[in-house]
Amino acid sequence: MKLKSYLLLGLATLALASCDESFNDWASPATNEQGAIVSFGNGSITEVPLIDFATAQPNEAGDIQVCQVTAPTANPDEWANAKYTITFNDEITLDMTANGEVNYDALREYVTKTYGVAPEEYDLTAKAVAYVGDGKTAVKMVLASSDPFNVKVKQNAPFIDEKYYLIGNINGWDPSNTDYVVVNNGGNRYENPEFTITLDATGEDIYFKVCPAVAIGTGDDAWAQMLTALDDTDVEVSTIDQNYGIGKGGAFKVTAAAQQGFKKIKLTFNLMKGTYRMQTINFDEFIYGIGNGTGWSRVCPVRCENGDGEYSGFIYIDGGWKFRPLENDWGGTDWGGTIDAPDALTGTLVEGGDIPAIAVPGYYRVNVSLNNMTWALTEKINTIGVIGSFPETPNWEHDAAKLEYNAATGAWEGTCTFPAGVKFKFRANDDWKWNWGGTADALTQDGPDMTIEAGTYFVQLYAFCNGKAHVVYTKQKE
Repeated sequence: MKLKSYLLLGLATLALASCDESFNDWASPATNEQGAIVSFGNGSITEVPLIDFATAQPNEAGDIQVCQVTAPTANPDEWANAKYTITFNDEITLDMTANGEVNYDALREYVTKTYGVAPEEYDLTAKAVAYVGDGKTAVKMVLASSDPFNVKVKQNAPFIDEKYYLIGNINGWDPSNTDYVVVNNGGNRYENPEFTITLDATGEDIYFKVCPAVAIGTGDDAWAQMLTALDDTDVEVSTIDQNYGIGKGGAFKVTAAAQQGFKKIKLTFNLMKGTYRMQTINFDEFIYGIGNGTGWSRVCPVRCENGDGEYSGFIYIDGGWKFRPLENDWGGTDWGGTIDAPDALTGTLVEGGDIPAIAVPGYYRVNVSLNNMTWALTEKINTIGVIGSFPETPNWEHDAAKLEYNAATGAWEGTCTFPAGVKFKFRANDDWKWNWGGTADALTQDGPDMTIEAGTYFVQLYAFCNGKAHVVYTKQKE
């Protein structure tokens, strides 16, 4: 979606501005031999080597060279006053100098908006135009238009793996151990670079380093790729030392004193900015709704996003219901409660018992406070649809397919045909207030657009809270 892309551009630009040189771990800049030459009237355009934003800098005018121009020799008087433009991917046109330079910031902004900030190489298809005009009207006389050529660019960002693992005294400092996985909320990890893990408070000092998935199982070589703290102090916010290697940074540390009186320790690593944060919390991340609507055999998870005892999620209600702390077990305290009025969607929580049935059964957005011992159903979800850049709805104008809730499975289900290259998401009630995107096994509210191999699929969307929402696709036979 265009609006979403521009919002993400702003976030990506802010993240890039936050990265200092000590955080970037760059390989040697790529080099290209002289590029191809294409016609430009009876002149020519020559491709330039890769533009690597990690090393490329604008000139004093704020420009960067994207091609070399050899102007045609015909009609020298006309060409003396020629102006130039360059169009990338038939999407954006920028002014260009006679030497083949464009504004650095404008080019970088376009690349970020179109491709994101991952440190990968991208080929832009370009066409150059030379024209003359009086500068007062929109009338232009084109002198020459080039054949298509390539402009190669590479973004400036640190390498971010798909997942990470804690290696420390919690698992015997074993660089092959994968018990403590650090993950983000899915989607493009350069646009969503925060990775989190929540540990049980042990009451003892916890030391660890952070190992990228690519280095797990590589033996002693793994230590040279781990993220480390700058020292051994347990500061709340610090810079991750991206100069990997033993002796270049100490282990992260959570002291026993910091854990006193708390149940959990939440660690958040921003791998674009190079920072981490430690939070001590007293509430479990999830509690689970269960009742007649789920057959008392399935649960609907609700999540405490900030460790503050305030939970939210989605639940199907059809009869008596309650919450319990465990996903697969009735162990521990569970919470039932009261309803404020026969037709109300609010009430209180108490230990034990059930919450009475509400007047209108259905699938609801729910808020739960274990601080105030209250519950509230804030919105009924009547429909969920698949929406995207489908041929019949290229501008995301309306849902391309509708899903229906199946109380037997707990999923929103339906069949949808996905053309090649289509981008899509799921949204509720024909609106964007509640929507799900990301990866199939890690959908999130306002998550990134998704893609799938072309075909017709039976879709089962488990429209839960962040951390539990996911979708299952079953491809249908042709």
